[in-house]
Amino acid sequence: MTENKYKKLASNTLIFTIGNLGSKLIALLMVPLYTYTLTTKDYGDVDLLQTTMSLLLPLATLSISQAVMRFVLRDIKDETEVKKTFTTSTLFVLLMSILSAGIVYLILKIFHAYEGMEVYFLLFLLVQPVSEHFTQFARAIGKVKEFAFNGILMTIIAAGLNVLLLVNLKMGTSGYLLSFLGAFIASTLYMGAVINLKKHFSLKFLSKETLKELLKFSTPLIPNGIMWWLINGSTRYFILLFIGAGANGIFAVANKIPAIMTMFVNIFSQAWQISAYEEYTKEERSAFYTKVFQLQAQFLFLGGSAILVIVKPLL
Repeated sequence: MTENKYKKLASNTLIFTIGNLGSKLIALLMVPLYTYTLTTKDYGDVDLLQTTMSLLLPLATLSISQAVMRFVLRDIKDETEVKKTFTTSTLFVLLMSILSAGIVYLILKIFHAYEGMEVYFLLFLLVQPVSEHFTQFARAIGKVKEFAFNGILMTIIAAGLNVLLLVNLKMGTSGYLLSFLGAFIASTLYMGAVINLKKHFSLKFLSKETLKELLKFSTPLIPNGIMWWLINGSTRYFILLFIGAGANGIFAVANKIPAIMTMFVNIFSQAWQISAYEEYTKEERSAFYTKVFQLQAQFLFLGGSAILVIVKPLL
């Protein structure tokens, strides 16, 4: 049993790595296209929008999709409970997305913030939460290969639309944002088919008790997410305030190098969450958690050291 849990963690990590590396490689190859077709100000503006969206998303849905992973894995053998969790959380995400999109759009219009981009906030807040909710549920029910392929699919679609809208049609920031919006729409449709919406979603499984249980778990995750956003995202606002959008564009490109380590940590986290939830009720979980943490710390130290050696000549 001990070997099986490590083997499953390694297997899931490998699957997520294949899926993510394919998509990340394509995304990395697209950076020269962005720097060629967009000015530093344009790139700074869209990076700021994406940074703001990373703060708005957990607030918009109260991070309920994070709770879905935990409770579906707990009740994976109870089909009725899984349907209750998915139906209740999906309806909640849909309603909160619509409400949040409307509120944010009105606020931006009233205060003349992000002028010209208000409609993109509206569209991303309507589509992205649903896409991410479906992918979380797919991961919870064991569709890890499909989850990994979804990342590649999104990136291929975004890259293709980028070439069309940025190079051929020269649409600038609008083309860039529409490309990613199209990728999220494609992801929503694909993951909806993967998880079999007809099988798992039915209004007769709507449950107020399930919603309370989900929100009791997810709500404390919101301040945690905000703190991480302040650490990783607030820098861009200070750059914008003191230096300007052009400098933020340069920072966004330069940030791609340290993001390599973040990418690997995020890949591993996707596999680790599954194993952590599955092992939580077992007596030997402490030894398992400690061993995995030690291995991750060693990887981060060695990986960070390797990047420090090559970063100066690379740049």
